[in-house]
Amino acid sequence: MKETLLAPHKFLSRLLSAFVLGAGLWGALLCLSVSSKTVIADDAQGSVSAQPPPSNVGPLIGLIQKGSLPEARLPGVVKVVCERGNEHDLAVVFQEVVRDEHWNDSLRTDTLNWLFEASTSRKVKPVGELDALSTLIGSTVDAKLQVRAIKLAGQWKVAAVADKLEVMIASPETAETLREAAVDAVVALGGAAAQRAIDTMLKPTQPTSVRFRGVAALASINLKQAVSAATTVLKSASSEDDPAPLMQALLQQKGGADLFATGLEADPPEGEVALLLLRQMYALGRNDASLDKVLSRLAGVNDIPPKPDEAGIRTLAARAEAEGDAVRGEAVFRRADLACMKCHAVSKAGGIIGPDLSAVGASSPVDYLVKSILDPDAQKKEEYITRIIIDADGVQTIGIVENRTADKITLKTADGKHVSIATADIEVEAEGSSLMPEGLVRFMTERELLDVVKFLSQLGKPGTDYAIRSTQRMQRWRTLQNSLERFQGEVPNEELFGDLVLNSTDWQPVYARTNGDLPLADAAGRSKQRVLFVQGEINVTRGGAIVVHVDDPTGLNLWIESTSVDLAGSRSMTVEPGRHRITLRVDTKLRETPTLKLVVDKAADSSAEFTVVDGP
Repeated sequence: MKETLLAPHKFLSRLLSAFVLGAGLWGALLCLSVSSKTVIADDAQGSVSAQPPPSNVGPLIGLIQKGSLPEARLPGVVKVVCERGNEHDLAVVFQEVVRDEHWNDSLRTDTLNWLFEASTSRKVKPVGELDALSTLIGSTVDAKLQVRAIKLAGQWKVAAVADKLEVMIASPETAETLREAAVDAVVALGGAAAQRAIDTMLKPTQPTSVRFRGVAALASINLKQAVSAATTVLKSASSEDDPAPLMQALLQQKGGADLFATGLEADPPEGEVALLLLRQMYALGRNDASLDKVLSRLAGVNDIPPKPDEAGIRTLAARAEAEGDAVRGEAVFRRADLACMKCHAVSKAGGIIGPDLSAVGASSPVDYLVKSILDPDAQKKEEYITRIIIDADGVQTIGIVENRTADKITLKTADGKHVSIATADIEVEAEGSSLMPEGLVRFMTERELLDVVKFLSQLGKPGTDYAIRSTQRMQRWRTLQNSLERFQGEVPNEELFGDLVLNSTDWQPVYARTNGDLPLADAAGRSKQRVLFVQGEINVTRGGAIVVHVDDPTGLNLWIESTSVDLAGSRSMTVEPGRHRITLRVDTKLRETPTLKLVVDKAADSSAEFTVVDGP
């Protein structure tokens, strides 16, 4: 049969038609069965290569350059180009991203993330000059876009951004998320700029949190110096400080746990700080023997108790049923030092690393729950066995396999991160144990253990406060850390709300109780502020009018995206398909109750279809 080739304009037209009609991107390409060469921009100025190299995504590049794609289809096309394209294809995408007011900030942020993935998993980055990233880092763009640009600058080693990053690190006005990204990027760039930034962060005059970041940055450059700096900083730390960045960085390095244990043995911190470090080690899913031994001794914590036999497990289960208190047990389960919510979801809110526990009480006998806590390795399922990976730089990552391809492996770690490692960079891979480390019961009294088992045994049981929820009730929230002091006394106008609240990068996860009550004390976290900002999300699949119900409107202001909603009125608003953030300003001094509950419903005769967004 004679094969007929389409003219270029007809080819693109038919490709676009097939894609828009829903045949699917690769289905459209396969149906057309036409090979193509890429028309690409070969450098930062956009000059066109006379003889471009072969491309897997040539037709898609043409569509992007022409600007002829419907807005709804553009993200899917760009993502495929980033996943499949060569360095010249990525150069076209990069030039589109850095063009001011060309693509919306959401697509630009996603595209930078896809470019980052291409660099880490396929070792491909755009050809030509990449200094244009500096315009995104230094502008007043969306903060999430700024963070992605900073991370990409470190990954691509764009030296031109070093000065801006140093200024961001040194400024007390820089949001913590931006500072963290800037530190990582400067360290990746290396050289004098990295050393200056680390030296600045490690100064005794800096807050302990900043000094912890300095230790973390130093760990990837010189592990011995980092351990020495860590023991010095920990001398002046208190139980109110969060050593997560320090611990994670030191334990990530090959041999880091043993070296840190030796350093702490020679120059120990106070007992309360040692207990903080021990809890953080467990929160990271680690129980390194040498470090565990030193920290346990310094903190005055008993050794891991022996595993009970079957008779002992049955006895504890019976006592939990008879003596345990589910309300107290939920409070223990939610404690930050145990980190249960980082791994497990309850009422579909919480971590997605371990099993969802929303219905565990209705499906599992109590003795099974007891054994799962006391001997997690004995009860682990295949999909929750960890992998230990050491890459070419000696960085050790432990987590659950989320995805594996020929190019990369992606792990879900105990702290909720998704870490991708290129297959070519893997030096060692081995099977680990359960991500829930043995010995967590050392941080609980016997009474607390019985209460936790009782709580778990009630989850999912109909007719109780722990039943599976049946309404669109907000369970997964975010709380804004350290909002501006002026917002303690005034409600931000639309412009300030959009710039300094809605688009802030300093949102941290917080979860409602099983019955939907959000403890405002949990939302306050370390900010210690009277007025809080909390935020949930809904995913609208069909537009229409919705109504927001709150248990008590006293002391509340509410926005859906950037539009204020009158809580004294109908509380109704029409929403279009897509994700929408619901943000509340909560003046805790004006509220009589220490909790907040929010439910979203359809307005009367509304055609809206939506769900609240759950997860971590």
